[in-house]
Amino acid sequence: MAQSYLAIAPEIALLVLVVIVLAYERFIDPSERRRTGLVTAWGLLAIIIMTFGIWLLFDEPAAAVNNDFRSGLLWGGMIRHDYIALIFRVMFLAAALVTSLISVDVPRLQRSEFFGLLLMVTIGLNFMAMSADVIMLYVALETASITLYVMAGFFTDSG
Repeated sequence: MAQSYLAIAPEIALLVLVVIVLAYERFIDPSERRRTGLVTAWGLLAIIIMTFGIWLLFDEPAAAVNNDFRSGLLWGGMIRHDYIALIFRVMFLAAALVTSLISVDVPRLQRSEFFGLLLMVTIGLNFMAMSADVIMLYVALETASITLYVMAGFFTDSG
């Protein structure tokens, strides 16, 4: 069971980072809002490193060489832990990292809600990359798409 939790540890860390980012803005001066994006970026960098570390801890490269794909199914066959999942997870985490760094200097995006939504989209996309079951794919797709709909509201002018 510990292996199952380790497989989704980056997503759990993303959820913890969401809480940290949302709480962080409450304790800083409004003129220092730029730091919220930097906290998000540093957290994402740490999660990328953690993702590679967990991959090596699972000793998955040896399993992939032996074509033992059944060992990569976790959480009742809902999540697959393989090379494709690793590549897409790192790609989504890197895209979120670049997005948070670009958004640091955009004044209307310097809000913790934006960065929290960005992290929630990343959670949904990561679960979509790992899903091996249609139900898991649907839940991950809804997590990502609903959050993206809300993020689209940040780019509209309501005036």
